[in-house]
Amino acid sequence: MHPDFTHHNPYYKGDRESLLVGMEESAVTFPSKSFEFLRVLKDGNLVAVHGRIQLTPDMPWIALMHIFRFDGDRIIEEWEAAQQVPEDCPNENGVF
Repeated sequence: MHPDFTHHNPYYKGDRESLLVGMEESAVTFPSKSFEFLRVLKDGNLVAVHGRIQLTPDMPWIALMHIFRFDGDRIIEEWEAAQQVPEDCPNENGVF
């Protein structure tokens, strides 16, 4: 992570330290969290990661999209969008 890292996660302040602390707390709260990568796309200094996350084995999956902007080999900015996958989703193609 770049020292000037900023992010757009709606649950934390936009600075580097707040997100690091939040992710550490999440790892303690959800030690069995599972993430599955579905797609990774790259365009110049931008990388998009499309995946899904399950915080506990009995919770529904959450569709997740991250966009990272790089400065050299370090992430300098991150955007995030998430959507809980409804259990009775009528769309046969799934979410995202």
